[in-house]
Amino acid sequence: DQVQGRLRLYALQRRKMNTAKARERLQHLAVIKQTLPVLENLIEAAGNFEVALDLIQRAQDLIDKNLKGVKVCDLFSKKLDELKFKCTQKLETECLHQVD
Repeated sequence: DQVQGRLRLYALQRRKMNTAKARERLQHLAVIKQTLPVLENLIEAAGNFEVALDLIQRAQDLIDKNLKGVKVCDLFSKKLDELKFKCTQKLETECLHQVD
């Protein structure tokens, strides 16, 4: 009877830890999802390439460190790579215009 109680307690503790991990991953996913339109705006409208590149790197680091194995992150990573490429192209174009 005491062993059953301890096993149940252990199972509940594991469930609590797993739930906390899942909640944390969902929060990280929400941050990444909310960051994408902000990045697009920084690149397209504001032309704030330094901030955009920094946010892209932070988002990629978050995915690499905390969201490995989450399938939807493959799509987010691809979008971040596209945004990084677009940002780099626009930055190079802007630099060339300043040289001319």
